[in-house]
Amino acid sequence: PPTSGKKGKLPGPPKKAKWCTLCDGILLETLKKEAAAGNQADNSWKRSVWTACEAALAGQEGLCGGAPKKPKSCEDHWGLVNGVVTCSDDVWSHYVEAHPAVKDLCGKPFPHYNEMSFLIEGHHATGAWALDISELTD
Repeated sequence: PPTSGKKGKLPGPPKKAKWCTLCDGILLETLKKEAAAGNQADNSWKRSVWTACEAALAGQEGLCGGAPKKPKSCEDHWGLVNGVVTCSDDVWSHYVEAHPAVKDLCGKPFPHYNEMSFLIEGHHATGAWALDISELTD
């Protein structure tokens, strides 16, 4: 029988969810449906959205490997695919030092970029209603 490298121990179930292009697509389709259902706030998502994503991705571990996708892993993954970074190699290396989890994202294509724009367009803080301290009077 296979072992995990330690004498007499079988490998346990995966601890982290893994993502592939197909699962990214399922996540984005679910987010589109949730946005259409009014479950998107100004620049974030209602908690129920991540549970819906978990349900849509149930059983997909065989495609990408890894552990089942839970609401928190869906929310974390959305955060990763949502960001687009353009910077010099020096800036990137300093950023990776501070945030090691992103090191594998450099140079990787995101095939759902155009489809995803619908989900984030117009849903970000603009500062339009921000007040400057000098504008406040008694």
